[in-house]
Amino acid sequence: LAAGWLTWLVNTDRTMFIFYLAPAPPFLVLAVTLLLQDVLGPPRPGPRRTVGLAAVCLYVAVVALTFAFFWPVLTGEPLSTAEWLRRMWFPSWF
Repeated sequence: LAAGWLTWLVNTDRTMFIFYLAPAPPFLVLAVTLLLQDVLGPPRPGPRRTVGLAAVCLYVAVVALTFAFFWPVLTGEPLSTAEWLRRMWFPSWF
């Protein structure tokens, strides 16, 4: 994972052809799912399960909110310049 993703962050001033990483997302999704399963803990009631459930819910909520924030970009909706700049987090994105 580090060899595939972190190498793109070494030099953020260059053009990034992110389509080279197209085969990686299915494996990333599997890895995140397995990690969330480990964080959630065993299927018996207890404090570890409660804390794990809270952590998993928080993570899923942050992912959903980030996806909703970028929805106009992902669907190609027209944006004003201010809206577009708000979504450009890194200088290499524009």
